[in-house]
Amino acid sequence: MMRNKFWAAAALAIAIGTFAGSGVVHAESMPKDTVAEGVFIEQLDLSGMTISEAIDAVDDYIAGKTASKIRLNINDNWVEVTAGDMGLSCGNAEVVEEAFEYGKEGNIVQRYKTMKDLQQEPYTFDLEFGIDEEKIRSIIEEKCTVYDVAAQDATVTRSGSSFEITPGVTGVKLDVDASVQTVIDYMKNDWDGSDASIDLVCELDQPRGSEEDFAKVKDILGTFTTSYSSSGANRSKNVANGVEKINGTILYPGETMSVYALTNPFTEANGYATATAYENGMEVDSVGGGICQVSTTLYNAALNAELEIVERSNHSMIVGYVKPSMDAAIAGTYKDLKIKNNTDAPIY
Repeated sequence: MMRNKFWAAAALAIAIGTFAGSGVVHAESMPKDTVAEGVFIEQLDLSGMTISEAIDAVDDYIAGKTASKIRLNINDNWVEVTAGDMGLSCGNAEVVEEAFEYGKEGNIVQRYKTMKDLQQEPYTFDLEFGIDEEKIRSIIEEKCTVYDVAAQDATVTRSGSSFEITPGVTGVKLDVDASVQTVIDYMKNDWDGSDASIDLVCELDQPRGSEEDFAKVKDILGTFTTSYSSSGANRSKNVANGVEKINGTILYPGETMSVYALTNPFTEANGYATATAYENGMEVDSVGGGICQVSTTLYNAALNAELEIVERSNHSMIVGYVKPSMDAAIAGTYKDLKIKNNTDAPIY
């Protein structure tokens, strides 16, 4: 038994002596305070660096990536940001310590084998980069959608008893969701860390209205008339001005119109004069006085046309040009007349 143990120890000593005497790698020459030769992180060679030097080198490498310029293309326009603007960050910075410890673990034979392997082929650690989807979305929504070109809907102009059609113009708009995903996919799968250019996803914005649509605009759906013959010059001017601003409006199927949005602001610069109006149960002088007769007339025409009334408010006093409960007041945004096209054709 003693003899067998002796020969086993001798054999081990001979084996270790062979490694030590080979002239290739000595146990005492294996790096203790620096990164082993042939160890990389990404394209960064850390050979011979101390842990502090390796950390600084990797930090600089990451900073270089975050500073890379990313060009986002929107048709013939583009927006330039950095990878850092998109929230690029490294999620496994601790890999520097792993790279430093590589080849230092295990017994002398295991460490020797690792050194020999590194002489034949370098070992590379990868950094795990991530980006912030919300930051990308914010960039696209705030900086890129400004280049959207809205479609121009077709319009019609009444000429006698017929209508003249002006064709619409197709627009182009950004598909935000698809563009965000495109950027994420590129940065995760194709980006090499340098400056880059990414084409965002755009789609055609089709105009509303066609000759076929407007061919349906031929029947009178509803009419109503009120008289303002007894009004003074200023009030008459306001009624005529309000009618002019509404006239020619195209209301597409499912669309809602606001009389206030079409006729305001009630200022002299917008064609209105000072005339009598109702306010809190009193008669007052107001720029635009008389506009409520326009909304009231339209309200009753819309009722006769069986359109959907989305919003309507009465006056604070009885008006003289319609029967009670048939009026529709306009007073800022808190008293408005809104009418929805509940048909399947445009309404003029």
